[in-house]
Order: sequence, then C-alpha cells, then structure tokens
Amino acid sequence: MNYVLDNSGNKYQIKDIDKFFQHLIDFHTNAEQRPNNSIHEENGHYFTVTEVFFEKIKEYYYSKNINS
Repeated sequence: MNYVLDNSGNKYQIKDIDKFFQHLIDFHTNAEQRPNNSIHEENGHYFTVTEVFFEKIKEYYYSKNINS
C-alpha cells in the first residue's frame, strides 16, 4: 500500500497508483512532464504537486509496475 501526506499533514492511502500517477501526468505536469506545483484534490485531501511529491508518486508507480 502506498501512503502520502496531504497539505494538512494527514496520511492518505493511494488506492490505485496507476490512475493516480496518470492523473498527475495528465493534469499536473507541463509538456516536459515536470510537475507544475498545482493543487491536486482527491477525496477531500489536497496535495501540491511539487517535484518531491511527483518523484515519490513516480517511485511508487514504477515499483508497483516492475514488481507486477
């Protein structure tokens, strides 16, 4: 299971890392797939899509898909 902290410091479980990561790419990155520091909302939790946050999600995504 993958967890991240939202902007308020609350722990949030990412239920589907594939969908979560793809959404970040589609809506929260620029043309070079670099995070754009926008706010992602999911189930009442807010996340600022920074470089650090995006890299963490990318690690979760590749870890899951390499081990599957």
